[in-house]
Amino acid sequence: MENDWLNHLDAIRHCVDLGMLVLIWLVQLTIYPGFAQMRPETFPAWHESYMNRMGFIVGPLMLTQPLLIGLQLWLQFNLLHLFSAALVGLAWIATAVFSVPAHHSLQKSGFDASVIHRLVVTNWIRTVAWTAVCLLGLWS
Repeated sequence: MENDWLNHLDAIRHCVDLGMLVLIWLVQLTIYPGFAQMRPETFPAWHESYMNRMGFIVGPLMLTQPLLIGLQLWLQFNLLHLFSAALVGLAWIATAVFSVPAHHSLQKSGFDASVIHRLVVTNWIRTVAWTAVCLLGLWS
């Protein structure tokens, strides 16, 4: 019975990890670089709309993933889960230190090519971290 529960937990985690993987690669390769292609006069309204809509997708995934990994650590501690937790922590730190301030700057000041470039470059930290988390989750 306990193994069934753990298998379900693993399956749910795989789905969430895969969701984060697809999302972060779309953001990295398409969405953030696309910011630089927008017209400066329409950028602020579009960015505000983007942030509101994206929150409905990113929020649940970002909140669910550490909860699932934490539950896995509690129920069956192992180094792969611990490393996954560290990588999710790194992604969260990069989000707080780089992504959130860049988005605030873009929302406040509007189109800024240097901020958009910084957003793309620093987002590689999150892209690599969440890719590794997905791979570790599949491997465990």
